[in-house]
Formats: sequence, structure tokens, C-alpha cells
Amino acid sequence: MQSVPDSKRCRKCGATKPVDAFGRDRSRPDGRFPWCLECKRAWESARREANIDAERARGRASYARHRERRIAAVAERYRSDPAVRAAHLDAARRYVERHPDRRAASTARYAAANRDYYADAKRRWRAANLDRAREIARNAQRRRKARRMGAAGSCSEAQLRGRWDYYGGLCWLCRAPADTIDHVVALSRGGSEWPANLRPACRSCNSRKHARDWRGVR
Repeated sequence: MQSVPDSKRCRKCGATKPVDAFGRDRSRPDGRFPWCLECKRAWESARREANIDAERARGRASYARHRERRIAAVAERYRSDPAVRAAHLDAARRYVERHPDRRAASTARYAAANRDYYADAKRRWRAANLDRAREIARNAQRRRKARRMGAAGSCSEAQLRGRWDYYGGLCWLCRAPADTIDHVVALSRGGSEWPANLRPACRSCNSRKHARDWRGVR
């Protein structure tokens, strides 16, 4: 029985190394590639670097040929495997945390290239969620006014929803169904935009109170 040598001389760099430092190659008598792994990797890297444009062109052409099949396969794995779905979401979250500027620029480029799609989607969503759309517009108008007047504090959508739910969606002055947000201490009197200064109010009470002290309204 022929013994298998425990070392081999690399034809590329001339160094004698253990056989494990050479890749497997069944076409060779000893079953190992004549170059060591280090030399082979360096050669492959140099070849890719010298032909990077051609490699990228071939990659893009291959992706274009199999795009639909690849997208369908990824979508199927995403739908059927919760672990894959969780991994995708975690990777996306970590990417955004590492590259917030890059993500913002990518989103801006996509939005600029798909303005018609975004405009149509926005119109369809507004038609299906008219009350919610009006609420968002009112909140945005309130925040703009607070910034313009230099009011302190801020209130997120979740915090504002919490204040609304706390009062049961009823006017804090007359207990009628509310449809506006009132600043208890008016912005013109130094009131803030903190959640504690915001309460639901009906349009009638909000207009009647205006900038007056709330004690004179109740």
C-alpha cells in the first residue's frame, strides 16, 4: 500500500507545507492541487481584481436572467420559515443602525425614482383611511405651530394616542366626543408641547377656550 506523504512542495511559491495546506483535487495523483491554498487564493483575488468589471457584468446578466425565480424563492422562504423572516428583519435593523445616512439616501433615491407610485399609493391610502389621514394632518399642523412659536417639549404619535385613550376620546371640558387636540396652557401663554399639556377637546370647546385660562371656561 502506497503511503501518503504528510507534506508537499507548492509549485507557485516553492515552500514545503503540510498537505492540509493544499486544496483537494481528484484529478491529481496525490489528490491535492499543486498550489497551496494561500497562493491559490492570492491568484484568484488578483484575477478577480483584474477582471472586476467583466465579473460584475456577468453577475448582473446572471441575476437578470434568473431574477424572477430568485425573488420567488426568497419570498417563499420568507413566508414559510419564521426563522428566515426573523433573520431578515434583524439584519435589516442592524444595517439601518450601522448606516442611517446610507439608508436615508437610498430611500430618497427610490422615492425620487418612483414618485408616481408613491403618489398613487398615498391617494389610495387616504381614500381608505380618511379619518386617520385628517388626524395626521392636524397633528402635523399642531407640531409646526409649536415649532414656529418656540414651544418646549415634543409629543410622539404613541404618546398622543395614549392621552386620547386616557380621556376615552371625549372632550376634557364638556365630555362630548372630541375631534381636536387642545393645549391646556395655550402656546401663546408659554404652554408646551409635552404630552401633559395636550388633551382631547371638541371643536366648540377648543374654539371657545382659545388662549384663555382653562379655569374660566369650565
